[in-house]
Amino acid sequence: MPESRTRFNLKPRLEWLFANNLLPKDVEVPADCIREDANDAVHNAPLGKDDALDIQDFTVELLEALFTLPGRLKEAEARRAARRGGG
Repeated sequence: MPESRTRFNLKPRLEWLFANNLLPKDVEVPADCIREDANDAVHNAPLGKDDALDIQDFTVELLEALFTLPGRLKEAEARRAARRGGG
């Protein structure tokens, strides 16, 4: 279990999740981009349309990598196994 600062602050929480292999390394960049843009929106100034679209793009990539791609790969493996008589 991470310490209090890590649990309640996004940057150290993300670092902990990646360091402990709870999130795949290939989503580290989009996750950090979302975090930085959200942090700017909260602490600096309202985001413009282009900033919001960037966050949307990074979020779509992050969610696809975490949820869509693994399911697609599992389905493809099942189809392959069925074709080869193993499923």
